[in-house]
Amino acid sequence: MTIVVGFIVGMVIKTQLPPSMVYAETNMYFNPIFFQLFLLPPIIFEAGYGLNMALFGKHVWKILSLAVFGTLISTAVTWFALYTDSTDFLIDLSFSESGQFAALISAIDPVATLALFGALKVDPDLNSIVVGESVLNDAVALISFRAVTHFGVHLKDEYESIVFSFIITGVGSAIMGIVVGFAGALTFKVMGMGKRAAQKNSSTLSEHDRDHIASDLPHVECLIFVALAYISFVGAELPENSGIVASLFTGFTMRAYARPNLSAKARGQCDSLLKALASLSENTVYILVGLALTIELEYVTNETLEGTTLEIWDSVHAFVYVIVLAVAVRAVHLFPIIFGFNAFQSHAKDRVPFSHQIVMWFSGLRGAIAVALAYQVEGDNEGGTANNKHIIRAATMMTVVFTTFAFGGCTPCLLEQLKIDTGVDPPKGEAKTEEGSIFRAIEDVLVDPDIAKLEGEEYKPLAA
Repeated sequence: MTIVVGFIVGMVIKTQLPPSMVYAETNMYFNPIFFQLFLLPPIIFEAGYGLNMALFGKHVWKILSLAVFGTLISTAVTWFALYTDSTDFLIDLSFSESGQFAALISAIDPVATLALFGALKVDPDLNSIVVGESVLNDAVALISFRAVTHFGVHLKDEYESIVFSFIITGVGSAIMGIVVGFAGALTFKVMGMGKRAAQKNSSTLSEHDRDHIASDLPHVECLIFVALAYISFVGAELPENSGIVASLFTGFTMRAYARPNLSAKARGQCDSLLKALASLSENTVYILVGLALTIELEYVTNETLEGTTLEIWDSVHAFVYVIVLAVAVRAVHLFPIIFGFNAFQSHAKDRVPFSHQIVMWFSGLRGAIAVALAYQVEGDNEGGTANNKHIIRAATMMTVVFTTFAFGGCTPCLLEQLKIDTGVDPPKGEAKTEEGSIFRAIEDVLVDPDIAKLEGEEYKPLAA
């Protein structure tokens, strides 16, 4: 619905302002830097923070296989199809443009997926696989896009460097996210704000001592918590690593080790604030997508822009072709990967049901990540096709709108027809460490169990 609001606002702007102002700077309608630095971090961090670690751990290899190998297969097949068929059916895309378009359109958007599956409260196992894949998939798509943009036509000669860079970026970003999470947990434990806030509401101190403890400590705890979450994203993006991966792993780590060091009031405030920021960012993203769509559609229908005649049918052809490719390619990699995992499961309860596989295939929604990458395509083909960037942007936005409304809108009906449970709350308190494990050793160093005791609660290691 927010896309429609943005589209209406864009139409109003287009009719009220002179063309010179409307088209002066298209990035003012959807600025990829603003999106990546301010709108994306709270969405990704909250996704990691709210993900059930027990279920994620249960399906981690499925998620990684779909996110890494599935995305790379999707990008490669789509790239080949776009480049070889571009002169027959589509606009004349160069080798690099085809690769960029393939990489960005392979990005399954976590914003759309989180919003849809979160609202429906889908079966927890299915939800953990789909959401986990959508978040990690974006990191892979982003790395692929950057590789194509950087190496261009020399890509085939630099594959060793690309593979090495891919591994370093992914692993390095994950390590950075974990380190920031550990540092945050240790910071809260050493500063002891959560413990002092808990003491203020307990009977372990005299009334005189409790009066000397600041009453606004939970607000300070919450502020530092959110700041650390943002630092992980920006810190990874500065050296051109993946802020998505870093922020996701920071969310995992801080949920497990930093959150227990907060007072009960601060924990509640952080949970509410993170959800509010993520929701605000999601709605803002869709409004901006709808707003930018009106401008890009005008670009591909206005013959006077940039001295080149563009037809909206170029974008429509590209959109239809990409939709068919996306649906087909997702089936090509998803079903074989899940079939392979199921083949090695001796118990039926550990296998992914075919009904779940259908939903996973159907839930490949595209969103703002693809749009943000589309705004980084500059167009490099000879023959005056710099306007390819506008056609790619318009086709990408059409794909986003179509998958959001068509696939997203039909998902509840599909779930009902396949008899998949909805309205199910994820299990609580399942992710617990065992005595003697490395995770328990880390927990003993980073987590202060006295806070739970002061608040009259039983301390449960790594309880969700």
